[in-house]
Amino acid sequence: KYRGIVDHAPIGIFAAEKGRLMFSSRQNWVIVGMDPDSRPDPEQMWDAIHPDEQQDVRTAFQGAWAKGQSFERVFRFLHSDGAVRKVLSRAVPLKDETGSTVAYQGFNVDITAMEQMRTQLNRAERLATLGQVAAGI
Repeated sequence: KYRGIVDHAPIGIFAAEKGRLMFSSRQNWVIVGMDPDSRPDPEQMWDAIHPDEQQDVRTAFQGAWAKGQSFERVFRFLHSDGAVRKVLSRAVPLKDETGSTVAYQGFNVDITAMEQMRTQLNRAERLATLGQVAAGI
């Protein structure tokens, strides 16, 4: 019933049980850098995290799971073609009647373009400040 919404949402949606990815929307695979039609192995999601951040992200997610807490992190995916995508990842625990965490549901938002615009804006502001200082000399 809601599959079309999930497949066409501009964010990646995922679900995990026992620390293992059980569902990933088409857009989530695109953000990760994989062809959703190739039916990627869910474990490849972890492997696609930038090597510099892979262990930290895995440790943070496992820690959130162990404590039954929400997970939120900004990190990068490294695509097979060398492209890097920066994402904001958030996930919330689902608990059973005893309060034990049984699953997580979450999303990944590609913030690469936003980060690039922020960098360009900061650069433009610095140049404008330099121009004002130079004009005052």
